[in-house]
Amino acid sequence: MRISAPTRHTLALGFAIGLLGVLAALFPPVQEISENADLSWLFGVRGARPAPAEVVIVSIDKESARELNLPNEPHKWPRSLHAQLVDRLHAAGARVIGFDVMFKEVQRPDTDAAFEHAMQRAGNVVLFEYLDAQPLRADRLAIERVIPPLQRFASVAYATAIFPLPKFPKRVNQFWVFKTGAGDVSTLPVAMLRGFLQRQTDVSKQARLQQIESGAHSLYLNYYGPARSIATVPYYRVLNGDTAAFKDKAVFVGLSEPLQTDQLDTFHTVYSQADGVDLSGVEIGATAFGNLLEASWLQPLSNVTTFGLLLLWGVTLTLLCRVLPTGVAWAGALAACAVYFGGGYLLFVATNVWLPLFIPLVVQAPFVVFSVTLWRYWSESREKRKVRDALGHYLPSGIVDDIADDIARRRDTQHLVYGVCLSTDAEHYTTLSERMSPQVLGKYMNQYYAAVFAPVRRRHGFVSDVVGDAMLALWASLAMPDAHKRKAACQAALEISKAVDEFNRSAPLPLPTRIGVHTGEMLLGNVGAMDHYEYRAVGDVVNTSARLQSLNKTLGTRVLVSRETLEGVEGFLVRELGEFMLSGKTKPIAVCELLDESASAGAQERERCADFSAALQQFKTHDFVTAERQFTALIEKFSGDGPAQFFAERCREYQLQAPPEQWNGVAKVNTK
Repeated sequence: MRISAPTRHTLALGFAIGLLGVLAALFPPVQEISENADLSWLFGVRGARPAPAEVVIVSIDKESARELNLPNEPHKWPRSLHAQLVDRLHAAGARVIGFDVMFKEVQRPDTDAAFEHAMQRAGNVVLFEYLDAQPLRADRLAIERVIPPLQRFASVAYATAIFPLPKFPKRVNQFWVFKTGAGDVSTLPVAMLRGFLQRQTDVSKQARLQQIESGAHSLYLNYYGPARSIATVPYYRVLNGDTAAFKDKAVFVGLSEPLQTDQLDTFHTVYSQADGVDLSGVEIGATAFGNLLEASWLQPLSNVTTFGLLLLWGVTLTLLCRVLPTGVAWAGALAACAVYFGGGYLLFVATNVWLPLFIPLVVQAPFVVFSVTLWRYWSESREKRKVRDALGHYLPSGIVDDIADDIARRRDTQHLVYGVCLSTDAEHYTTLSERMSPQVLGKYMNQYYAAVFAPVRRRHGFVSDVVGDAMLALWASLAMPDAHKRKAACQAALEISKAVDEFNRSAPLPLPTRIGVHTGEMLLGNVGAMDHYEYRAVGDVVNTSARLQSLNKTLGTRVLVSRETLEGVEGFLVRELGEFMLSGKTKPIAVCELLDESASAGAQERERCADFSAALQQFKTHDFVTAERQFTALIEKFSGDGPAQFFAERCREYQLQAPPEQWNGVAKVNTK
C-alpha cells in the first residue's frame, strides 16, 4: 500500500518527537527531574494509603525526653533504658526489633551490660551499622567502609545492617537492598524482614525473601503517606507499659518527631512538601520493610519498554494533532494527555507499575503541538503562494487574496445592530487597590465580578469588556426581540444592584456600584489592527451608557436608565428625573431612575416617585420657589433623597440667576 507524502511526513515528525523523548530519558539531569516530577504527581493524586499492620515504629522523640527527664540528645540516653525497651517489646511478642541508632561508643559498663543482656535474652534485635565514605585524593571516587556497633553488642544481636540514604537536596526515591560499594551487604529493611520471617512457615513469603535477596540492588519506595503514616508509639509510653500494639510485629526504633522544627534525622521525600515535615530515617526504613513484606515497591518500566512507549506516544500524538484542525488540535492534545495520565495513574494504583509522565506530557506533548502548528502554518502559507501565483494573472488581486486566505469569517467583519448597553463602575476601587496586594486584590475582584456577571448571563446578555472595576455588558443578539432585550437588561441591572449589596455585607471594604443602561444602534464586531483584535461594541450608545453610569455619582442614585430603554417595557417602578445634557453630548437625554420591579415595590417608594414628579413639574414651569419647597420636603421625608438634593440646589441657583428664556428644563452636568 502506497503511503501519501503528507502521511510520510507526519510519521517522520512523530518518530523524531519520539526520538526526542528517548534522548531526554537518557540525559541524567532530565532523568532526575522526570523521576521527581512523576512520583510527585502520582503520590500527590493518590494520597496516603494504609501501611501494613505488621510494622510499628517506636519514636525516640522530644516528648519522650521530656517525660523521662532526659536531654534531647538521644545518644546520651542511658542504654539501660534501651534494655528495658527490648525486654518490654520481647515480652509483648515482637517478632523482630530494629534499632536505627548507632551504638559505636562505650557508655557506663553497667548500662552497656544491661543492654547486651537484654538483646541476648530477646535474640531478635537488629542493630544499625554506619557506612562511612572516605574520598580518595586522586579523583572523586570514595571507599565505603562499614563501621559496626560495639563488638559486645554486635556479638549478641540477631544481625547488623547498614541503611544508607542520600541527604538533601537529593530526594529519597529508592532504597538499597544490597550496597555494592560496601561488599554487597544487605541493608536494615532486608535484615529485619529476614528476622521477621525466621519462624514463619508461609512458603510464599520465604520464597519472596529469597527472590529479594537474589534480585535488584535497589528498589523504588512506595510511600504510605507523609510523616507518621506508619503506626508510631512514643518511646516513653512503651516503658510505661503501653505494649499492646507489638505482638507479632516488626518494631523499628529510631528518631522521629511530629514537628519539622524538632526533627533531628530528616530526609527529603516525595511527601516533604505536603505538610512541611520531612520523613525520618526510621520511617523510611519501616516503609522499605513494608514494601518488601507486601511486595509493593514501585516498578518502573524497563529501558527498552520505556523507549518504545516514548516512540509510540510521539508518533500517535503527532498523527492525532495533524488530523485535527488547528484549534481542535490543542484540545485534542490536552485530552490525549489527560487519558495518558489517567491510564498511568490507574496502572500505578492497581499494580505499582510506574509509567513515565514528565517526558511525554511536559516535553513531547508541547513540542508536538508547536511543531504541528508551525508545520500547518508553513504549509498553508505555501499553498497561498501557489494560489496567488496561479490566479494572479487572471483575477483582481483582492479576489485572489480572498481565495488564497480561505477564511470563512474575515477579521474585519462587523455588524450594525440595535441593542442595549449596560455599564457599571465600582466606588472605592482606588482605595482598595492601595490597601491590598495585587494578588489579594485580584482574588477579591474575581469574587466581585462573579456576583456582577451572574445576572448578565442569567438574563442572556454577554460581558463585552472589563477594565479594572468597570464592566460593559451587551444585549445585541439578533434572535432576541428589541423589547425583550431592553427588559432583560433592566432586570439584570436591578439584580446586579442586589447582588452587589449582598456581596458588600461580607466584604472588608464595600464596593458600591453605579449602573447605567442605554439603547440604540451599535457597531458590533472585531475591532483592532495588525495582530490585536477585540470583539466589542462601538458607537454612541456605549458612550451614553457610561455617561449615565457616571451621572449616578452626581444624583446619588444607583441605577439610571434612558427613557428609550424603557419604551414599551412594563413591570418596573421608575422615577423620571427629567432631561440632562451629559458631558460631551450635544442633545439632551431623558433619564429615569430604575427603582424596583413593580411587584416588589412598596407604598413608600411609590409615594416618593409621586412627590418627586410634582416637584419636577414645578421646576420645569420655572416656579423655582415652589419646586425648592417641595424638593426640600421630599429630602426631609425620605432621608436625603439624592435627585431631590440636586434639583433643590438648581432651584436656589435659578432664583439667584434665572435661566435663559428658551430654557426648557434640561439640567446640564459636566460629570464624565
